[in-house]
Amino acid sequence: MCEPLSPSVFLSAVQSCLCGAHRRERPSLVVGVSGGLDSTVLLHLCAELYRQKKLSALRALHIHHGLHPEADHWMQHIGALCKEWRVPLSIHKVHCKSDSNQEACAREARYKVFAQELLPHEYLAQGHHGDDQAETLLYRMMRGSGIRGMGGIPATRPLGAGHIIRPLLGFRRATLTGWARRHQLEWIEDGSNNDLTFDRNFLRKEIVPRLLARWPAAVNNINRLGQLCTEADGLLQNLTAMDYEHCVQTHAVPGLGPAPLLEISSLLSLSPPRRHLLLKEWLLRTELPPPTQARLLTIIKEVAESRADSQAITAWHQAEVRRYKNFLLATPPLPAAAPIESAFSLNGRDGKDGQQALPNNGILRWHRTAAQSHTSLLHEQARCVLSLRGHKPFEPFALPGRKGRKTLKKWLNTFGVPHWLRQRLPVLHRGTRLIAIPGILVADGFQSAPGEPGWHLSWSPLPEQGADSVVANDSKTLQQSPGVESAPGF
Repeated sequence: MCEPLSPSVFLSAVQSCLCGAHRRERPSLVVGVSGGLDSTVLLHLCAELYRQKKLSALRALHIHHGLHPEADHWMQHIGALCKEWRVPLSIHKVHCKSDSNQEACAREARYKVFAQELLPHEYLAQGHHGDDQAETLLYRMMRGSGIRGMGGIPATRPLGAGHIIRPLLGFRRATLTGWARRHQLEWIEDGSNNDLTFDRNFLRKEIVPRLLARWPAAVNNINRLGQLCTEADGLLQNLTAMDYEHCVQTHAVPGLGPAPLLEISSLLSLSPPRRHLLLKEWLLRTELPPPTQARLLTIIKEVAESRADSQAITAWHQAEVRRYKNFLLATPPLPAAAPIESAFSLNGRDGKDGQQALPNNGILRWHRTAAQSHTSLLHEQARCVLSLRGHKPFEPFALPGRKGRKTLKKWLNTFGVPHWLRQRLPVLHRGTRLIAIPGILVADGFQSAPGEPGWHLSWSPLPEQGADSVVANDSKTLQQSPGVESAPGF
């Protein structure tokens, strides 16, 4: 812990939180002010640095949550304080639903405003101190947090266009109280901080004092543990990044487009702890919710260690992991696709790009192109029926540039289309004669010749939030049909 507190020591603490070259510059700070002891001392110190021309700019930000009967009084107090210290102040009123977790709702609303307010190269300073850090670590320990969570409150992290910094983490609450009293500062005492039904208040009022009575250096030592966990987590992240580069490959999965696939043999060659870290990192980069420890074991035992031709799957909230040949594939869950049977025609669209939402089954898109492969539909053949594949019988057919006629099932096997997608494939056909499956194939006789106007069709079954990234790659994936066709073995 850095003690005693002074403007020069505080400036060093601020600079240690800045990024790269900013440490050699005069920073531009935005101070989040609640009116309590911590933020009042923080604002006072920042105002002193600005007066000494150690900061290039300074302004204050207050969030009015409207949850406390004294909220208006707090806002007026902060306004008077900023006026006295000549610090520009902006106040944002936010609304929290009364039927929700108000503490979580208030935090979410607060940080949303922070992210919107911060300008590039600005730093939002918050008043978290060493006692807050120790309480956070104890709280996370009781919740069973892993090593990343046990790193505690970070001294700096990106937010919006700027960053958050917490320059007071190296100082104890008693130090801040001493500074406030020496400079005759006035601050707001929130009575709810004495309510022991709140876990953090219980730790602050009941547990930490008893620890300090037995071990006077308890807070410092707990915070030291947090620093060590942060260092260890950094090393583990570096190791996991190397494992990710070695084990994860991006391939075009027919029907899904490019997807990061986790090679099972490489995963199983790692030690169990590294497997778990890699799975978490893989799902994090896929933007899916993290699994529990029990779910990680299920992914290994029931999916990764299943037969290569199995359809093993495990699912949890908003995520599914399947075996796809020699890989693991992660996707959001898909609702049951609704049946569809309707006339479909691209004629008369004047060559305009377009799209059509399919009930519970993603989006069908098309655009006009001069075909460079056999995957474009001949303009004159674009009048047909659109159905889901389901169990519809189709005549065997040939593909452009390939010998022989095969059943649809055999062609789907050739292209490596995942079994769980097959029943929901949108199919263009005339009776039992198949014309095309958007994004997968166009039957021989229905394709446009190279250089001849035609239609590129694509389909994404994934929820719309992931559609843009998939569709952005559709034309590239379709044009590289040999790459798609090699899907069975990659």
